[in-house]
Formats: sequence, structure tokens, C-alpha cells
Amino acid sequence: MQKVRLSLGISMAVLLYSCGSPREGGAAIVTDPTAAQIEYAEHSLPSDAELSELYDRSCRLCHAVEGMNAPLTGHGADWAARMKAREGVNGLLNSAKYGYQMMPANGQCFDCSDDQFIALIEFMAKDGGS
Repeated sequence: MQKVRLSLGISMAVLLYSCGSPREGGAAIVTDPTAAQIEYAEHSLPSDAELSELYDRSCRLCHAVEGMNAPLTGHGADWAARMKAREGVNGLLNSAKYGYQMMPANGQCFDCSDDQFIALIEFMAKDGGS
């Protein structure tokens, strides 16, 4: 039981660390998220049940909490800047699959297909809480 707790603790530390550090060479935040966008990020899930489960398991930790140095779900301006910097959704797909700066490869979703990654990116990138 102690080994399981230690392993779980180490896994959580790695996940939190992999959320990121201040933007080193990445797209800068265009504007700070509004209180409504922060609220949206904290509580929103994709409407599709399967995507919702994947998001909750793999994306939420970094993308639904302000201050994790990952683009916040629903902060459209931040995502638009990243889309432009990475040359569109395919560039963000590559970042998700292969890692980019502090984002781990596969975004911790080792069973996500390309179509699921794209759907998750599109969900997170839409402007919410405005």
C-alpha cells in the first residue's frame, strides 16, 4: 500500500510539473483571462461523454486551473495566439502528441486518437465565459 501511495505521489508531482513554467519562447498571453473565463475553465466539459472523460482525465489538471502556465480552456485569445504561433490546429496536434516545452508527449492521454486530440483542442480553444 505504501508503494502505491508513493507511486501515486510521484505521478502527481510529475503531472503538476509538466503543466509548465512561464512561457519560455512560447506564445505570450494576449490578455489575462476574465473572471468569467476562469469560471468557465473550472467547470466546463465537452458535451460528448467520451471526450469529457478524456478531458477530465488528461487535460483538466493543466488547462482548467488559472496559473498553471498552460492555455486556459475557454481563453480564446490565448489559444488563438498559440494556433497562430504553431501554424494552426495541426501544429497544436503535434505539440499534444510529441510534447512542447513543458507539455508532456501525448498530453498524458496515451489512448487519444488524432481526431480526439483535435476535438479536445477545439473544445479548449473556443472562447468561453465571455
